[in-house]
Amino acid sequence: MFLIMFTPFSVQAKQYNWENVVVTEANTAFVPDLAFGGGKFGVLYHDSRNGNTEIYFNFIKKNGEKIGNDIRITNDPSDSMDPNVVWNGTDFGIFWRDSWKLYYARISTGGNIILDKTLIIEGGVHPSVVWNQKAEEYGLAWWGDEDTDPTPGGARFVRLDREGNKLSQLIPLNSVNGGGYYRPRIDTDGYGYGVSWSDMRTCSGACREVVFAYVNENGEKVGTDEVLTSTGAEHLNAMVWNGNEFAIITYGNAGISLTRVHKDGTLLQFSPLTGNPPFNNNMGLAWDKDHYILSTIGVSITGDNDILVANYGRIGNIIGEYITISTSNLQDYYPSKPVIAGGDIAVSWVANLYESNQNISFAKAHNSQQ
Repeated sequence: MFLIMFTPFSVQAKQYNWENVVVTEANTAFVPDLAFGGGKFGVLYHDSRNGNTEIYFNFIKKNGEKIGNDIRITNDPSDSMDPNVVWNGTDFGIFWRDSWKLYYARISTGGNIILDKTLIIEGGVHPSVVWNQKAEEYGLAWWGDEDTDPTPGGARFVRLDREGNKLSQLIPLNSVNGGGYYRPRIDTDGYGYGVSWSDMRTCSGACREVVFAYVNENGEKVGTDEVLTSTGAEHLNAMVWNGNEFAIITYGNAGISLTRVHKDGTLLQFSPLTGNPPFNNNMGLAWDKDHYILSTIGVSITGDNDILVANYGRIGNIIGEYITISTSNLQDYYPSKPVIAGGDIAVSWVANLYESNQNISFAKAHNSQQ
């Protein structure tokens, strides 16, 4: 598991009561993802409590109270990882990878697995998924290949229905296979899909930059994939549609930066975020009507690594201050993307990293920017 264990400066963050709860106390749980639907939050994560890594799921009530026990989704001899969860309008869609294959399942708000493990991609890792409410379909991006065995070679895309059936051809998005597999990110404008990723096509394969491509409602790539950055070391963390264009958060030689790109690939902005943001490789992003919500990690006033949240305007100016939402006095890492549920916002993360009391934690609070 890749991890950066430093932050070069402290963030003076105000402590708020975010109604923290422990989702699971298994000290082998990692990398949660979070979604909201049907009046409940769904927390998905991988966990090696029984030997190899498997996928587990938990429910949290809208008021922040945990519901029931951990629900085991997979039971495989090989490791199941890269959990992704989205609300599809009727239930929770769950995506993950096992070896070099991508799988899909669905779980109801009552905790019933209504679609069991379903193979959807023969060769791929690092799925990123969005539910297109207008089209009632998933857009799925991943780093993969058309073949079943070789090391995955590039960003790929396909449209899927609720049953996991393919609604379009599997298509490659990058015109250059960029050396290594760098997790793509996807979102939708309600019609087509923006997909971004990092690859190393520049500097004779020595520089990592952020690339963007747009896919139309038929699942066809439009135009060319565009390189958006030029710092030589941009690592992509998150991307959202902000109502007008796609917004991407990266870290690299320029620090923590916001990139805005039109769906035709036109670069609108690439500039550092204001507000002295923490420097790390774990960030999530959401768009809430007129501002971004950023989840990240930084050294708080207590001196430990904590999960922080901040609001930002459309062009990357901070609104207010960073807020500390984790409460442990040990190391907290791997925040999920922020999830908006009406006037509330929620984040999940790994608390007490690598300690005997490591757990998946969750917190929610009313969003003061509403």
